[in-house]
Amino acid sequence: MPTKDVVIVASENGALRGGKAGGLGDVVRDLPKALGKLGWRISVISPAYGFLHRENTSKFRSRISFPFGGREEHGDFFEVTVEDHAQNVRYFVFEHPSVSGNPIYVNDPPNEPFKTDALKYALFCSAVGQFLKTIHRPYVLHLHDWHASTLLLLRELHPEFNHLKGIKTAFTIHNLAIQGTRPMRNHASSVESWFPELFVDSEWIHRWRDPRYEEPCYCPMAVGIQYADKVNTVSASYAKEILMPSTSLGFYAGEGLEV
Repeated sequence: MPTKDVVIVASENGALRGGKAGGLGDVVRDLPKALGKLGWRISVISPAYGFLHRENTSKFRSRISFPFGGREEHGDFFEVTVEDHAQNVRYFVFEHPSVSGNPIYVNDPPNEPFKTDALKYALFCSAVGQFLKTIHRPYVLHLHDWHASTLLLLRELHPEFNHLKGIKTAFTIHNLAIQGTRPMRNHASSVESWFPELFVDSEWIHRWRDPRYEEPCYCPMAVGIQYADKVNTVSASYAKEILMPSTSLGFYAGEGLEV
């Protein structure tokens, strides 16, 4: 069904004071403005990180219940008003103790990469998935980088997210080298710990696991590429680069996902 509505889900939003950590935040700031001028209606959703709803003018929107860690969790969504208000654009942030913290991204030890952030963004995706029940359909769901792609896993596998089926999705790659990979099972920060109800029947693991690892691993970046309806990158040149393999000589291209 034709629509002029899009919901953008991202870990950063440069339109908010304190909401940018890198180039992803710039894109999420500027893209909605451009779409708004073309007549699109845009909702942008990002984590509050414990401070964005305080450092920006915000109004409580709703408390949402969502599944995580084998129980029902609750978190708050705020609608934020920005100084440089863009036409047809609304901004939302999600607040929960598990997504609080500044700086936005956590550098975990090399032997446990993405342990903290993967848990944080899996919880964020679950909350956003339930919040989307409050947004009028139809709309296009635009996910940015690995932080938002677990929404695709939940849409396909989790019965509490069946309302997302049929929604057209786009996935934008900002940095293919940062993939958010975590174990499928047997770790406090694994898909099994986030959504144990999915493992009553674990046949799906074979289709969703990252084939690059002997132990079953979950790669959110690969999930975004495989399960979104459309995939794009932040530039035409980068789109060509990531189709080629990376090399040990410092050419960072497909990072193992080019095949």
